[in-house]
Amino acid sequence: MFFCRKCLPITIDVGTNNENLLNEELYTGLKHKRATGQEYVELLHEFMNTVKQNYGEKILVQFEDFANHNAFDLLEKYQSTHLVFNDDIQGTAAVVLEGLIAALKLVGGDLLDHSVIIHLFFFLQFMRPRTPDKKLIEEWVVPLKSIEDIYERFRMYCIGKLRSNPWSELDGLQPETKIINEQLERINIKGFLTINSQPAVNGEKSDSPTIGWGGPEGSWKSNVGQTDVNAVTWGVFPAKEIKQPTIVDPVSFNVWKDEAFEIWSRGWASLYPEGDASRKLVEELDARALIILVSQVGGTYFLVSLVDNDYINGDLFAVFADF
Repeated sequence: MFFCRKCLPITIDVGTNNENLLNEELYTGLKHKRATGQEYVELLHEFMNTVKQNYGEKILVQFEDFANHNAFDLLEKYQSTHLVFNDDIQGTAAVVLEGLIAALKLVGGDLLDHSVIIHLFFFLQFMRPRTPDKKLIEEWVVPLKSIEDIYERFRMYCIGKLRSNPWSELDGLQPETKIINEQLERINIKGFLTINSQPAVNGEKSDSPTIGWGGPEGSWKSNVGQTDVNAVTWGVFPAKEIKQPTIVDPVSFNVWKDEAFEIWSRGWASLYPEGDASRKLVEELDARALIILVSQVGGTYFLVSLVDNDYINGDLFAVFADF
């Protein structure tokens, strides 16, 4: 039984890397760069020890909305010394299992007698619309006279001249994307708009300052099946199960598609005044899978995911050479 009166919500402020928030006078959080590495580990360890000392052995700590790599590490580290639970990991699994057990009452038989397809939803960071702020308005609420002006916004973002975009709360390009920012610039000029791209990587160390994830003593690689769920990145770590943080499958892709195009209107066009010519131009990129630019180019736009299986010798950008 869960009693709300016995639940104590706690927010641990480890700082932020968002320059807009750091410079915002009314921002109430800690105004310093986000704690990482050993500093982050020691802060969480101090909290875990303190909460146990104050509330006893039976205190249950529920981790909510921690980044994927931190979430798994925290569960593994404290599962033998504390009562810990992560709703995003264990809660989701419990609900899925409950659904399967309930389904057996309808179809009968044993779970081992059935084949089960589970669609995994991983909502990428770029699918979190940015909260309108001064920087976003300065960089994206500008006069747009043609579709080429829209291309220019994306081009400038990909080369680092813009620090914000309507599709993400992140401040500027991630270090790994900067590896291919010149290629991204060229394809955005041609009308292939992108803000969320990763370079091909073959067995890089997981503690790489540019593209590493998951902590030390590991590596990550790319892989894709012909029709199965697409494991875009996966990592191998000593004495641990394979971690697969990024996948693309048809069901989740359709969800991303709807939200990505909706942000054209909800996250960008709505920043302009009603009736503004620039707003009308952006709104004509309709919030659907298929976008028809009626008066501008008479063409169609689709959301696509391109993954190069040959992450050693491949050249994904070669497909754009003839455009």
